[in-house]
Amino acid sequence: MINPTPQFLLIDDDAVNNFITRTIIKKAFEEVDIIEFTQPELGIQFLKNFQGNEPILRKTFLLLDINMPIMTGWDFLEKFNELPTKHTQHFKIYILTSSINPNDLEQANQNPHVIDLIQKPFSKSKLLKLMRL
Repeated sequence: MINPTPQFLLIDDDAVNNFITRTIIKKAFEEVDIIEFTQPELGIQFLKNFQGNEPILRKTFLLLDINMPIMTGWDFLEKFNELPTKHTQHFKIYILTSSINPNDLEQANQNPHVIDLIQKPFSKSKLLKLMRL
């Protein structure tokens, strides 16, 4: 069986962080699909508009920043929780943050959709670790 092309959804208001993350992911995979949003509300809208089309039917790694000005990562997760299971079941969500607040780790651990909290800066070793989870 051929492994499908990995797919990532980046939600981070910082375009530089998205660039770094995208670059690391592209260096790790010969083929990869990356969708990114610097406005989390557009990311949620993208997911709401999803009608069961193929691009999201495979497992997608969603890397989500917490500290964003208009809609935080926690706000995003609340909206994500409102989506139909047929959408949410395809995502492995990782919080990607520079926060060292222990409450963030606790809150991430309490959310059933969040797999893990990863400290920035993102790196190839962190990427490979999340791919094994």
